[in-house]
Amino acid sequence: MKTEPKQADKKNTRKPAAKEAKIREQLYPKNAVLIMQDFYGMLYGFIAKRVIDSFGEEGEQVVRRALRDYGVTRGKELKEKHAQLGLENHIVNLMTYYDLPSSDELETKREIFEPEQEVTETRDCGLYDVWKKHGMLREGKIYCEEIHHAMWAAYNEKLVVTQKEILTRGNDRCTWEIHLGGGIHPKTDTAQK
Repeated sequence: MKTEPKQADKKNTRKPAAKEAKIREQLYPKNAVLIMQDFYGMLYGFIAKRVIDSFGEEGEQVVRRALRDYGVTRGKELKEKHAQLGLENHIVNLMTYYDLPSSDELETKREIFEPEQEVTETRDCGLYDVWKKHGMLREGKIYCEEIHHAMWAAYNEKLVVTQKEILTRGNDRCTWEIHLGGGIHPKTDTAQK
């Protein structure tokens, strides 16, 4: 004789909505964008750390090349999306319609002078916080030195990006000066190795 399994009493398997909401607030005090930013930073940091620790200078160069490849892919895809939407290929659209979701909680001071020039300053960075917490500032510095140049130059090959200050280098903020011009990596910038 075959018997049907008893279904669990639904009252006993679910927490009350108010209690569930309180637990979720404790587990996830940040919004979803910031949570994913933390996971993204940890994933990159742990992989980069293992590669560099295992293979030394050669491993660092592999990580740098991979970041540039990743940045170029992101920049080209964003350029294509903007073209499909009829957006002009300039700095204002690059920064306004970026490829990652943002949050009001991310503090960035941005001065846009025109579509050909921008100066941006960031004093708080969730990725920096994650890398600092997990002892991965070396890996974070490599990320910061490579990703922006590669991505933004792939978006528009005439962009010149200068990073005079970077949190992961020990500065108190990150600054980017971006303008349309000649080369991709000006000599005043130390990012390219």
